[in-house]
Amino acid sequence: MPAWRFGVSQPVAVGIGGRLIVNGGTGRSRGTSCGPCYNNTYEFNPVDNRWTQRGGSPTSRAFMGAARIGSSIYVTGGEPWHDTLDIYTVAAE
Repeated sequence: MPAWRFGVSQPVAVGIGGRLIVNGGTGRSRGTSCGPCYNNTYEFNPVDNRWTQRGGSPTSRAFMGAARIGSSIYVTGGEPWHDTLDIYTVAAE
């Protein structure tokens, strides 16, 4: 995963199965009212100290909420306005 930089903001991160799943975010700069939202999903494995890109979510969004239930991550809300629910099921390795 590329290094974090100022301007890429508000992804959501959820820990599951000893890994960290990061999704979404925006490329807007601070103080601006618009910018692209992303649907990228990355997984961090602390054992290998490695980021791996996973399949993108169906909805591009930032400033969203997320929760883990079992082996699934539920992502909802966010900007631009979304009333959808995306569910990401983490495969066991």
